[in-house]
Amino acid sequence: MMDSSIAQQRIRDLEQRITALTWNDELAMLSQAGLQDAIEQLPGGVYTVIFADVNRLKAINSATGSHVQTNRYLRDGLRVRRGELAGQLFGDEFLFILPHGADAAGFCARLTRQLASQPLSQSERMALEAFDGPNARLSATFAWEVTSDVRAAVERLSRDVLAQKAARDRRA
Repeated sequence: MMDSSIAQQRIRDLEQRITALTWNDELAMLSQAGLQDAIEQLPGGVYTVIFADVNRLKAINSATGSHVQTNRYLRDGLRVRRGELAGQLFGDEFLFILPHGADAAGFCARLTRQLASQPLSQSERMALEAFDGPNARLSATFAWEVTSDVRAAVERLSRDVLAQKAARDRRA
């Protein structure tokens, strides 16, 4: 039989590990594991699910040789308000879950402004301009859906955005 103090310590250790896995401090948002957990715990209802793919993030990372500055841009550019859930699915793909009735277009416009206002170094700006022309700024491709099935919406939206991104890259 396990001593209760040892059991309590194991529980605390597990809780800390879960917290570490679910929160990305560099970006001040949930990790992929955290998003999955949050989606599981959402109360039944209708939500606005927004999928975003940040454009040309790899070019910026290559220009700086580090993701530290890029994470600062993302943290500030993808900043959300109370009641808006944000998380990183993969390197440059993010998910936002908003309460029912949220203005998805307005939300995406706000994030677009926030991303575009991030101060880029000369090498980062040149890396973006190589793909997107003069005065290129950080930007994202968005897709959204109002749904009660958040998990299915995430799958559909990610496919839609990634198809848009692939088509854009073929044209470039």
